[in-house]
Amino acid sequence: MQNTLGTLIEALQQAVDRAQEQLQSYQLRMLSEYFDPENQPLYIKLRLPRMPETGGPLEHTEVEVPRLSLVQMGTIALDEVEIDFPLRLHGVEEEAGRLLVEFPGASTVDESCARVRVRFKGGDPPEAVMKINDTLMNIIP
Repeated sequence: MQNTLGTLIEALQQAVDRAQEQLQSYQLRMLSEYFDPENQPLYIKLRLPRMPETGGPLEHTEVEVPRLSLVQMGTIALDEVEIDFPLRLHGVEEEAGRLLVEFPGASTVDESCARVRVRFKGGDPPEAVMKINDTLMNIIP
């Protein structure tokens, strides 16, 4: 089987897809740190200072704060994957019109080799996680 540029790009995309799936599984596991088995938020009790409405000395009030609201909400994501490698165009597959390529060894890279750069860019954090955090933040006095 001859190497084609399309096969190469597809293999790189599959590798990035697998890495993204692993990151998503990690993020779901991390969310379990902030919710119990019944999917109820886990809380931390904090003593917060408060000025009394009538004046006087500073008071402290115990408040239950959702754990999720106390951590940074950035998610791990593939922001950019850049792969740079030499590639020699070997010909064109007549029937399919695909470019045939070969990967020269390090010692055979010369001016006839192209440098190929492929970039994949990730997306924003999940909106649902941000909405959950906003909802939980609203219960903090």
